[in-house]
Amino acid sequence: MGWIGGTISLVRLTNLGTITAERLALPEAATNRYGQLGGYGAILAAIGTGAVAAAIMVSRTPSPGEPGRTAYTGVLLLGLATATFGLVHGTVAAVVVGLGFGFGQQLAELRWTTGLQHNVPERLLGRISAVDYLGSFLFLPASFAFGGLLVASVGAELVLLAAGAVGILAAAIGLAVPGLHRWRPFGDDVATELEAGLVGQHSTELTRVPHSRCTKWDHEDRQEETGDGQDQELHP
Repeated sequence: MGWIGGTISLVRLTNLGTITAERLALPEAATNRYGQLGGYGAILAAIGTGAVAAAIMVSRTPSPGEPGRTAYTGVLLLGLATATFGLVHGTVAAVVVGLGFGFGQQLAELRWTTGLQHNVPERLLGRISAVDYLGSFLFLPASFAFGGLLVASVGAELVLLAAGAVGILAAAIGLAVPGLHRWRPFGDDVATELEAGLVGQHSTELTRVPHSRCTKWDHEDRQEETGDGQDQELHP
């Protein structure tokens, strides 16, 4: 799928680290570095505030010439913030990092969503969105199942650093490869080919009647249409 499939694959890996970091490693790190639960609550509030700021900025600024670059820049900011959580001490510093985390995460999400709306034909948008969510959160169960064990075994700080490194790497790949950050509209030929791939062979067969599956009644109907009582070759 070009830039769509490539971006979903990169975001899949990013989510694997980011969700583990945000849901499992951050609460543990807050106990030792950010003022326990009070500090963790302040971080969550900062993440939400950063997300709101990104949404306001996106809504009040024109779409950039290359929204893919902007989206991957958001992923880069998200990765940097995630890694920085593993380095800083104190509630104030963690709140500042949380602002960057929320801003980068929401910026990437909004640019990706609007990018799909602008470049994908309407008849395919629902299917692409379904593939997007499936691919992006494919590893979510593994993140929750094994993330806690990983945090307990190697420490929250190391998990935060590793998750941030994964996000930074994904963003660097996206920014470096033109085929990933240059989001282009689908032409009719590409859209048709993509639609066929998404629908799949099974759905295609529902709209066609292969010769081997024609029934007696199909055969007789064809004879009536041709006006010939002799056998006629049936084409799918």
